[in-house]
Amino acid sequence: MPNPARNKELQEKYAIRGFPTVLLMTAEGEVFAQTGYKGMSPEDYLADVRDLRAKGKKALEDAKALTAEFEKASDKPAVIRRAIDALNSAGEDVPAGNLLAEVVRKGIALDPENKSGLKMDCIKVLVLQGYAAPGEQTLALEMDPKNELGLMEAVVAKEFQTIDSDEAKDRFLAHAQTLFDAGKVHKTDKVAMCFAVAAYYINEDKGNAEKAKPFARKALDLGGLPAQVVPMMKEILGEQ
Repeated sequence: MPNPARNKELQEKYAIRGFPTVLLMTAEGEVFAQTGYKGMSPEDYLADVRDLRAKGKKALEDAKALTAEFEKASDKPAVIRRAIDALNSAGEDVPAGNLLAEVVRKGIALDPENKSGLKMDCIKVLVLQGYAAPGEQTLALEMDPKNELGLMEAVVAKEFQTIDSDEAKDRFLAHAQTLFDAGKVHKTDKVAMCFAVAAYYINEDKGNAEKAKPFARKALDLGGLPAQVVPMMKEILGEQ
């Protein structure tokens, strides 16, 4: 719609992160699937949408059933475990995942000291599948201080994608430094991009080329950077 305020309202309502985004929803506005550009022929794209519609509606029904079951269950941790498995299978950006994430969150309160490991499993799936709220991200950093489980790098990767203020930028840079110092890497391409963004901000915004260089070097060494980012890192390193 040619209305910036309405566009922003819809983007926030449906947590849209990229364009184009296509939402499949009921007549009442309940989203059950999400897709975007896929480079397919019209016929293949429609077939893909039909498949998404069938799978999405079933996933949403299953998530609702699990939510209702949790409220009545005597063994609530068992239901939480099933929600964790379902969220792992659903992955990120699946509308039904939001419902599953709400069930999983209830598991944190059931095991506040992580005596049974349920709290850790809840935090882990929320972070790795992209559903962690800021408070849950903070818990992940506390529970995985050396990135042994990959939670720290997942949090830092999410942070640089959602920087909207100087405060958020400084928080990201502090966490990127902690990740750099930890030395442990699981998904090299994601971590490489984290360090590349850190190098850029430190060099451009902070005016500290020397401090930016270790991040740029590590980003190049890890590999997997987009082609347009590589020259930026080499420029920071003085290799161009």
